[in-house]
Parts: sequence; structure tokens; C-alpha cells
Amino acid sequence: MNAFLAGAQKQGQHLIDSLLPLLPAMKQDTAKVKILNNLSYEFNRIDVDEGIRYGTEALELATKLHWKKGMATAHRLIGINYMDVASHDTAMENLEKSLAIFSEINDKAGIAKVYGNMGASYSVQDDRSKALEFHLKALGLNEDLKDERTIAANLSNIGVIYFAIGKIKDAIDMLERAVVLNKKFNNKTYLGINYHELGRFYESLKEYDKSFDFSKKAFDISKEIGDKNGMALGMDGMGYILEFRKDYTGAMKLYKDALQIRLEVKDQLGITGSLGTIALCYLNMAKETTGANRNSLLDSTELYCRKGIDLAKENENLEWQNINYNTIAEVQEMQGKYDLSLQSYKLSVEFKDSLFNADKRESIKNLEDKRAIELRDKQLKINDLEIDNRKKQQWLFIAGLGFLMLVGALLLWQNNNRKKTNNKLQALNGELVKANQTKARFFGILNHDLRSPVANLIQFLDIQKNAPELLDEATKNKMQLQTMTGAENLLQSMEDLLLWSKGQMQHFKPVIKAVPVSTLFENTGRHFYSTQHIQFQFEDAQQLVLNTDENYLLTIMRNLTGNAVKALQQQVDAVITWKAENREGKIILSVEDNGPGIGSKQLKGLYDDKEVIGIQSGLGLHLIRDLAKAIDCKIEVKSEERKGTVFTLLF
Repeated sequence: MNAFLAGAQKQGQHLIDSLLPLLPAMKQDTAKVKILNNLSYEFNRIDVDEGIRYGTEALELATKLHWKKGMATAHRLIGINYMDVASHDTAMENLEKSLAIFSEINDKAGIAKVYGNMGASYSVQDDRSKALEFHLKALGLNEDLKDERTIAANLSNIGVIYFAIGKIKDAIDMLERAVVLNKKFNNKTYLGINYHELGRFYESLKEYDKSFDFSKKAFDISKEIGDKNGMALGMDGMGYILEFRKDYTGAMKLYKDALQIRLEVKDQLGITGSLGTIALCYLNMAKETTGANRNSLLDSTELYCRKGIDLAKENENLEWQNINYNTIAEVQEMQGKYDLSLQSYKLSVEFKDSLFNADKRESIKNLEDKRAIELRDKQLKINDLEIDNRKKQQWLFIAGLGFLMLVGALLLWQNNNRKKTNNKLQALNGELVKANQTKARFFGILNHDLRSPVANLIQFLDIQKNAPELLDEATKNKMQLQTMTGAENLLQSMEDLLLWSKGQMQHFKPVIKAVPVSTLFENTGRHFYSTQHIQFQFEDAQQLVLNTDENYLLTIMRNLTGNAVKALQQQVDAVITWKAENREGKIILSVEDNGPGIGSKQLKGLYDDKEVIGIQSGLGLHLIRDLAKAIDCKIEVKSEERKGTVFTLLF
């Protein structure tokens, strides 16, 4: 970066030469984006293709880094480069993207620059009103920002437009103010442009000495910064003045040197212009000469015209084909070749007509619009008195229309409010239906999970009260222990349900989290601790973890285990086995008993939501089905008579 800062005052080719060696070793960061954007800007006046390439590289890196200012700057510079090859649609597309990003990040300096570039694009397309509009917008923003560097560019652009519309003195004033600012900041690139434009302006005023001096300054400063296009323009400007003064030798040398530069930088449009300019200079020399030397000059004129025509055809440049054929017609007339001269003149006229039809439609439209405006202005003057008399009626009409619009707006507002209220009522009705469903489901859980433990407790108390003689001391102690354990489990279940209800009554939805299977098995075993005649087995060799709602799944497991306990009440050597397995990446829980099995009619509640089951045993399989569906769990049943039943939970 030190090398970059040291070269910050360089411009043109010199700056390019100092920046290019820095790129290979640079990190992919915003500093590299800045250098790529600088290269895109400097190449704009030297090699547009390279300018576009470096601008595109800057855009890609800035986008990767999510650096919006770098992206906006890259879009702007790509647009500037495309303007120089007359790709105005592509240029404007990039400028609009740049403007959008600068506006998003509220970068007023960037917005002002884009306005200036848009003005330049419209200026090239001869839409001077829009060009002036955007340049004035840019100037206003930069004056607010006190950005004198960019103000200089705005003044230059406005000066060019003033010159195009014939306000030459105002144009010169703008350019001279720009020169003062560009000198202040040593902006040699823009100084070269300013000097070239001032040379043109003074030439139009026939102040040839000033014109030559400014063209010479443009050449010198362009040479200093390595701006070859600027050098060629400066040579053309000096050559025009020397040719006007009939210093054809000096003019021809400048024209040919400019042609050589344009051949080096492959400026096709510039080469075409140089060939035509040299041909016209040879023609003027021939007009001042007699004898054999004159014929040689005429031959040279035609030779350069033919070269210019070939290149103009390649580039579809109608203007220079028209000029060159017109020059050849003059040459052939001076040589006495009148038939050929007439043919060349006809070709010139054809290209002139094509040029007029292709490029001047807008000019015709502008003239027609101007004429229409003049006629309209006259009519407006005639109608001034009538307009004054109608103003009161117009204001009354506008007031009435405004009142009607206000009434309409109020009606629309009331209608929208009514719709919103209806939508809220519908939403509340839907929530009420869901709340009723939730209430029924929740009471089902309470009934199913609490009824059985309470029934066991009541049974023990009933025996103790009505038939105590049936209980010996050992049995009594055992049943008391079981009852105490059952009561503790019942209390734990009630606390679980109450805590669960606190979070579920408003929104009866599962809360998914990681749940170790060992925790589920431990909870289930503790819940059925008092069941003495059945052996419980829990197999979790892989120590699996499920992503599910713990309370939903525990309720399902308790219900399935409770159903198995009921089925094994009369079974000798009763066993209930819970297993956890991982099959092909899917976790599966299963509960198996060695009871008498379950009939298909008893299982209808698990699959048929229309099946009605008595309330005495809770909602049973209905509850299991609804809760399993809520946690995206599929239940499969396999039951064989006298061999037992297996319920499988697939997640």
C-alpha cells in the first residue's frame, strides 16, 4: 500500500504503470478493489476494453466482499467505459445500478458522480435537455458537499452543453472556472480535457491564436500523463489552425502523428477521422498548387479517402463515408473525370440521406417539437384572457373534486376497517374452535393418566376398611409400600401434567428438543414401579437420543405400557420389554408383551378417528393416535393370539 500512496499523485499511463505491479501480491480485500477501480478509470481514456475488464474484476471482488461502495463505484466505471464505445444501453444499465446502491447507502458524493455520468451519456445521445438536467443535479449536490474536485467536472460538462446550444461565452466561462479548480488540485487528466474544449470554443469564435494555444496546452499535459488519445486530440486542434493559416506542411505532420498514435491504441473511430482529415488537407493543398505536383496531391487525397471509406464500412460509419465520397467527387472533378465525379457525388448523397434517416430523426423531431412549442406559445398568448376568466371555475372544480376524493377515501377506509374486523373475528372463531379441541384433548390426557393410579389407591383403601382380615401383616406392609409408591408416582404425574398444561393450554403444540431415550425409559419404569407381578425390561444399548417433545412421547409410552399391564393381569411370567434401536439412520422404539394379544376391533381407535370408545378407560388409543401424529411419529402394531403384542414407534 505504501507504493500505492506514493503514486497517488500520478495520472494516466504513469499511474497505470505504478499500479499494475501491485496487483499480484495483494490480498482479496477492499484495497485491491480500490486499485482495480482506479485502473478501470485510468484505462477509460487509453484502452476501453481494459477499462471494462478491470471494472468487472473490481465488481466481482466487491460483491464477494459484500462491499457496497466498491460495487457501486465499479458499476459506475463500467458504465463510463461502455459510454466510450457508444453502448449507451449497457452504460445506462450499469449507471442505474450504481445510483441505486449509492442511494441505498446514502453516499451523496457517489450519487453526484453518477448524475454527472448520466448527463454525459445523454449528451452523447444529443438529448441535451436531459443532459443539462442531470449535470445541474450533480452540480447542486457537489456544491452542498463543497466537493471542488467534482464541481470542476460538473462545470466542464455543463460548458460542453452550453457550447452545443450556441451559448459559447457561457461555455467558456464554465470551462475557465473548471480550469481554476483542476489546477488547484493538479488534476491533469481533466485539465487536458478542459484545454481541448477551450481550443474548440475559441476556434468557433475565430480567435485562432487562443485556439492554437489551448490545443498546444492540451497536447503538452496529455503527453505528460501519457494520455495518447488526449495527445492526438491536441494535435488535431493545432493542425486545424495551421491548415487554416495555410501552413499545410505543419498541419500535415500533426495530422499524421495523430494518425500514428490512433493506430497504436487501435482507436478505430479516431483512425477513420484522421484518414479523412489528412485527405481533406491534401485536397486543400492541391487547390493551392498547379502542375504535376497538384496531380500527386490529388492522388494522395483519393488514396486516403479510399482507406477511410474501407474502414468506415467496417465500422458502419455513415458520416465518414459521406465525407470521403464527397471529397473524392471534388478530386475527380478537378481531374476532369466528370462521370466518375458524378457517381461519387451520388454515393455521397446516398450516405448523407442514410445518415439523415438513421441519426437525425431525433433532430427532426426536436425541430418539429420546437415549432409546435412556438405555435402553442402564440396560442397561449391569445388565450391568456380566457384562461384568467376560467381560473375561478377551475379552482371550484378542483375543490369539488377534492371533496369527492376525500369522501371516497373515507368510504374506502371504512370498508378496509370492516374487512380487517371481519378477518379478526374469523381468526378468533378459529382460535376458539382450536381451544375447544385442545380442552377435550387435555381432559382426555388427565382422565387416562390419572384414573388408573387413583383406582388402585381406592381399591387398597376399600380392602383395608371393609375386609382387613384378608390382609396379613406382610401383605399389608407390601400393599402400603406399593400404595405409597403409587401415590408418589401419581403426585409426580400430576405435577408433570400441571406444568405441561401451563405451557400447552394456550398453544397445544409440541416443543421439540433432544431427549435421551434413557430418560424416557427411567421415567416409565419409575411410573410403573408398584406393578409387582410384571417384569419390566428396558434395552438401550446404543444410548440413543431423540429429537421430539418429551411430554408427548412420555404420555404415549405410559398409555402403551398401561395397556400392556392390563393385558398381562392374568398372565404368569408376565414380561414387558421396551427397546430402542437405530435402523438405517432412523430411531425406533418398541414395547412388547407376552400377553393374549389384541383383536383388530380393539385397534380401530388407533387408526380410525371416527371410532367411539368409552370414557371409563380414558381416550386410550385415540389419545395415542393424536399425540403420535403431532410429533410426526408412526405407530405400527403386530399382535398374535396367545403370543403377545408389539407396538413400534417409528420416528
